[in-house]
Amino acid sequence: MKFRFLFCIALLGISVGIRAQQNYDTRFTVLPIADQHLKTVGDVLKYIARRVTYWEADLDTASMWHYPVETLMSRAGDCKDYSSLTVQILDEIGISANFIGAEIIDTKSGQTSNHALIRVGKEYFEPQNQDGTVSYTITRVFWDWDYKTMKKKILEIRKNGAAEL
Repeated sequence: MKFRFLFCIALLGISVGIRAQQNYDTRFTVLPIADQHLKTVGDVLKYIARRVTYWEADLDTASMWHYPVETLMSRAGDCKDYSSLTVQILDEIGISANFIGAEIIDTKSGQTSNHALIRVGKEYFEPQNQDGTVSYTITRVFWDWDYKTMKKKILEIRKNGAAEL
């Protein structure tokens, strides 16, 4: 009798585990394949810089929006890919961060362009730089998405097959 009871409990646990895995959105979960020792924004920026090659594309360029796990697995991405991956990993380690879309002016060339970066609290970080330093002036922020909004927007963009919002 005791064995039958334990067997039923084990089956119930397996059933619940399978259901939980079915609800597990792998497009937006990267820590199972990322290092578990990440603790700070700096740790995350260094982790990504060692694993993902940055390729430059202005936010105005109609390029594909990738899920964070796709960026990590392909080991390449543009500013929005870097930023969404950074926000994703920060969320998974308990640090609240926002995905920012902004108009910027390059301090060296004076050129204006649109760019994606992240914000933690009131501080902006450039995910493509290991130290996170921002080397331009932000003139206008047009997206300031928390993690849940970012996830919803990327799903919406991908569902509609659009490259841009």
